[in-house]
Amino acid sequence: MRSHPVILTIFLLLACVLQARGGAVRSGPDTLLTTALDQALPDTVRLMAMQQLTSGFMRTAPDSCLHYAARYAELATKLGNAAHQANAAHLKGVAAYLLGQLDESLAALDRSVALRKDLDDPLAKAATLNLIGAVYMQKGDLARAMDNYVQCLQLSEKAGDRRGIAGSHHNIGRIYAQQNDLDKALEHFQTSLVNREPDDLLGRAGEIDLMASTFADAGQGQHCTDTLSRSTCLACEGG
Repeated sequence: MRSHPVILTIFLLLACVLQARGGAVRSGPDTLLTTALDQALPDTVRLMAMQQLTSGFMRTAPDSCLHYAARYAELATKLGNAAHQANAAHLKGVAAYLLGQLDESLAALDRSVALRKDLDDPLAKAATLNLIGAVYMQKGDLARAMDNYVQCLQLSEKAGDRRGIAGSHHNIGRIYAQQNDLDKALEHFQTSLVNREPDDLLGRAGEIDLMASTFADAGQGQHCTDTLSRSTCLACEGG
């Protein structure tokens, strides 16, 4: 069965925009670092600048993201801000994951979850649980991956986050597909499709394509052909 790591990775990276709800300065790395280190500025501004600086390196330079995540954690700890400590740990986990450092990633992500224990931010915790699931998938521990994806789904449902619900069902379906339980895999892929936003045409097309490959693996050729036709139509509409 074909895997779709790109869909998973995009969801993970998008989910990493944690608590970026304030008025952080949008500027280059040097300015952001200067802002973060300026003790004359409010703590919230400094922390948001450091968060933005760290996450800015996530896709292009995960090694730099790892470096600044440590500095972000140090600043958040010094200022006694548990939410930003959790964010820093999450970003460290993302960077380590992208660098293939799975044990280091798990340690950081577990710390992020622990720090969020008494914080009311289900979406941020769901993002971390989602990534923990991805790490366990990489390690081949499907049982622990499933446990974390289910927890992520529950938090996403609680928050009414359709993107998180869709992503969780997608990931759970991938596990069932790896276990060759194709009926359950299709059930979750279909639920993921239903929860994708109507204007997410390419995302929906990708989900339908995954369903088609599952039908093919199950020997249901006509279902596969019909499903691929839907995928092609949506992909064309999405440009």
